[in-house]
Amino acid sequence: MASEGLAGSAGSWVLGTFAVYLLVLLGIGLYSSRLMDSVDDYVIGGRSVGPVVTGFSERASEMSGWLTLGVPSDAFGTGVMAFYNGLGMIPADLFAWAGIAKRLRKYTEIVKAVTLPTFFETRLQDDTGYVKGVSAFVLMLFEGGYVGAQIVAAGTLLEVLTGVSSLVGILVGGVIVVGYTMLGGYFAVAWSDYVQGAIILAAFIVLPIIAFTNYGLPFGELASAGSSYTSVTAGMTGWAAIFGIISYAAIGLGIPGNPHVMVRFMGIDEVENIRLAALVAQLFMFVPTSAPASSGCTRWSPSVRAASRTRTTSCRCSPSSSSPVRSRGSFWRPPSPR
Repeated sequence: MASEGLAGSAGSWVLGTFAVYLLVLLGIGLYSSRLMDSVDDYVIGGRSVGPVVTGFSERASEMSGWLTLGVPSDAFGTGVMAFYNGLGMIPADLFAWAGIAKRLRKYTEIVKAVTLPTFFETRLQDDTGYVKGVSAFVLMLFEGGYVGAQIVAAGTLLEVLTGVSSLVGILVGGVIVVGYTMLGGYFAVAWSDYVQGAIILAAFIVLPIIAFTNYGLPFGELASAGSSYTSVTAGMTGWAAIFGIISYAAIGLGIPGNPHVMVRFMGIDEVENIRLAALVAQLFMFVPTSAPASSGCTRWSPSVRAASRTRTTSCRCSPSSSSPVRSRGSFWRPPSPR
């Protein structure tokens, strides 16, 4: 394991910022705990969360580790085809807002359902308890895995940047996330998502500007490296190209019905505000789905490629490294031109 991460001497600033960020989340949880008067307040915020916070929260809760780590790495190794990540996300999210949000918000209030298992049980008129039990089990199984993956992503990124063991970031981050959620319930989750969404939005506006200003536009280098990097099909033709585009578009299939998206629909304050919340969500999503791909493509700029070779030599990880990002070296070791 390298003695320091890719951030080098700035690693201490990264750790300090991470610590402040976790303390802010914990503060949100403590403040939100004072707003809890009922189970409804804890589970869905008493259906009183405004459209702007709901829109930010809906997108920030869904676009997490895959956006901040996966999309830049995809562009890093694939080229401009990584921009297709937004191809499936935006239409699928619009469909969820247009086709599900109002109906779910109205019906769950009528039957006084504050969880999806209760909604399914009521909607299907099940008196056996099987529907609620099975849906609750499925939710805990897959949502638990999803949340765990996001915490692992944060720990991995912290290790790559600072050299601190990913286990430290996973444990500390996990304790804080569980802590503020238990303290403040849905209020804490929605407002922390709002804060995180604002940070993500600001970062992905500034980051490409900094990258392009310092390293220049990468598209000439992408073209010289090989036609696949500037091809909208990554150099594929025929059925391979068709299925390649479909596979990118399919990334959005999980949004309609996604539990942590559906609960945002249930918790918004007014049905009339769903359209505004949807607009906020789409405007927020446009930048985060395009900016990471742009940043990932800058690795083909000559100065970045030169820096990557230097950094790879000085910070090469041992073959036994357990971190998939570090062991593959995908951040700093460009693959051979196609």
